[in-house]
Amino acid sequence: TALLNFNPGDKKISALAGIIMSKLLEGPADVNNLISMIPEGTEVKSISFKSGLLKIDVNKAFVDGLAGDRSKAKLVVGSVVNTLTELKDVEKVEFTCEGKAIGKLDCGFEFVTFERDCSIIKSDDKTSAGAGDPYALRCC
Repeated sequence: TALLNFNPGDKKISALAGIIMSKLLEGPADVNNLISMIPEGTEVKSISFKSGLLKIDVNKAFVDGLAGDRSKAKLVVGSVVNTLTELKDVEKVEFTCEGKAIGKLDCGFEFVTFERDCSIIKSDDKTSAGAGDPYALRCC
């Protein structure tokens, strides 16, 4: 079975990104052994796409849930960005909070326009995709 099901009308990048974000917000299926790193109460207010840039407007719960932990903020934002840049035309991701720029959090993490960051992806020879694999990561 497919991990995500898309309808013919979902071909717009913003619609695909919305479906992906909704799945990320749902968290892991195995709640007994895994936890979601995305702050509880996070909502995506809107998603738009133009010229390689995907803009995601989130609610205050997302920002507040990351404000106190720089490492968590880097991991969560990096994971979301890396997931969304798997979409063919998405080169960069920008976050806003309820329509406004986020800037620097109390923990020192700064919201800027993000590109894919392969340094946070663990590489494992046993699970790395081979050449020609359609599920291979775009960098790394």
